Amino acid sequence: MNHFQQIICLLSVILVVYFGFANGDKQCYVCRSYAEGEFYPHCPKDGDVNPQITWKENCTGHCFTRTDDLDDKLVYRGCSDSQWGLPDPLPPDGCYTYYLEVWCICNKNLCNGIAIGEGEIEFDAHIPKEIVSREFSISNSILCKPPVNFDEESI
Repeated sequence: MNHFQQIICLLSVILVVYFGFANGDKQCYVCRSYAEGEFYPHCPKDGDVNPQITWKENCTGHCFTRTDDLDDKLVYRGCSDSQWGLPDPLPPDGCYTYYLEVWCICNKNLCNGIAIGEGEIEFDAHIPKEIVSREFSISNSILCKPPVNFDEESI
């Protein structure tokens, strides 16, 4: 291997390690469209992010863009790894309604940098309802039962 090939090989290893792509990770844009009355033009709701200044993070889950149910001007972008309470497994790439919000998910590198789409299907529509209702009734039957009172004579 000549000197030039060694340098190229070393640079490739550094890039793979630095960006975390060795194990199939991807990166997602992480931003919000505004906070405390200040608009962030690099992260618009109805346009593409500015890739030069928008923060990116490694992600083993899916990238997302979502609206906010309390503020229709606000949009968030990020990685599903940092979100709790999402359907498991996530549905195929696309835009969905989730309560009063729209969630668009995608599974490619930096795929959440475009304008948010419209959601017409429920985010958890791909999960069979009998599983959801059975899990709900099991968890409710365990969590919602009144506490058992033990007296010393019954123990």
